[in-house]
Amino acid sequence: MIRRRFALVSMGAIPILAYQGCTDSESLEFATISPHDYQIAQDPLEFFVQPQAKSAAAHLLKAISVRITPPGSAYKISQAVHYLHATGPVSGAIVPSITNAIEGERLLNIFIDDSVFREVFGPVTAPLLQAQDAGVEIRYWRAGDANDGELKHADTVLRTLAEWGISTNQTLVLRNGVATVGDIVRESMASISHMRELPWTAEALMRYAPDSGVWLNRFGEQFSLQLLVDRMTNVPNEKGPCFGSHIPYALAVVSRLAGDRFSPRLNRKVVNYLAQYRDGFITEFKQGMRITDGEMNPRIYRAFVKWGHDLETFSVLAPEHRPRESTLSNLVELLHHLVVRHDGTDKRWQYLPACHIAAAAANLAGIRFAPNP
Repeated sequence: MIRRRFALVSMGAIPILAYQGCTDSESLEFATISPHDYQIAQDPLEFFVQPQAKSAAAHLLKAISVRITPPGSAYKISQAVHYLHATGPVSGAIVPSITNAIEGERLLNIFIDDSVFREVFGPVTAPLLQAQDAGVEIRYWRAGDANDGELKHADTVLRTLAEWGISTNQTLVLRNGVATVGDIVRESMASISHMRELPWTAEALMRYAPDSGVWLNRFGEQFSLQLLVDRMTNVPNEKGPCFGSHIPYALAVVSRLAGDRFSPRLNRKVVNYLAQYRDGFITEFKQGMRITDGEMNPRIYRAFVKWGHDLETFSVLAPEHRPRESTLSNLVELLHHLVVRHDGTDKRWQYLPACHIAAAAANLAGIRFAPNP
């Protein structure tokens, strides 16, 4: 069902608003991006393996892989996204399946084929993929709803498709027609606003439309990937979901995917932001290493979520931008202690952050074979 291309993913001929070289909005007009050979699912981003951290990470990965269990009988899109992020398109999942029946490519097909989506979430569930004027929209989460089959953060599904190397030409089977992944990209670019959470959008567009230049959303506002990245660097550390940990991860991945596309000024801002983030973590970690003793409490929960995400970000960065290897190893060992000590507690709070920890441990252990981190 899935047409996967692990070599090259092309934008094909997706109409978007392309920059023509002028600064006034009248110079921005609809254009067509020519097919390009940007390799979004090419060789993996290189993971920098350090011996001490590698040994500890392999130990953590073994522990967390056998302890993550299904978070419940009610499926949620967030669970599917995190499962796919943790495993990547490999044979033999790193993290056990959410259920015995749904794993790997079949789970991914929830986002591609509405008939599979209804098999999982029920025949009367509202469509996840909905046609709009500019493309295809992924249904957003609404407070008070059951949360089955809904998305809490904009473009997490699009980012997942990109991580798995799904081409923009991949056919989507909607409830009332067909479309392509490229249509999701177009709708994302058309609907973006200054009120949107940016980490997942920035990463998805850097993988699918890295040379998009400047474009207009449907309200006539100008956007570019550089603008999205610049705005993320202006957000104070620890602001946002999961104690602010998604922005540093997105900046780490996007800056590596960007190559030489960013200006020197923006590159400096990203480097400085990630350095402050690292230094803030080191200070907090030194002060809080003993918090794992005792029963589950808000401080321990924060450490599991925040530091687990932090570990994943550090796993993407080059060693010179990480904490010292000894600190990284201590973090891995602390998370291992948390996983083992609180194994008997409610698994629902563990599942999502545990998937990030599993991905981080695999990266650091040098055994992650997904095409992207």
